[in-house]
Amino acid sequence: FAPFSMGPRACIGRNVAILELELIISRALWLYDIRLAPGTEQLGVGYQGEYKIKDHFAVGKEGPVLQFRMRQK
Repeated sequence: FAPFSMGPRACIGRNVAILELELIISRALWLYDIRLAPGTEQLGVGYQGEYKIKDHFAVGKEGPVLQFRMRQK
């Protein structure tokens, strides 16, 4: 799976896209308390606790389903 392609003709914006993802994830972790949604603990969980991946054009999967709650300041 190479969403940005590889080699000399790879995506020119790859580093910017990865930086934006890192910023979004770190900001979400800073602002919100995150937990598994009640009742969905076993959704998509297969052998030895691994999440099952479905073969699609990209990748499809079920779970984990998360709940976000704004942290108190």
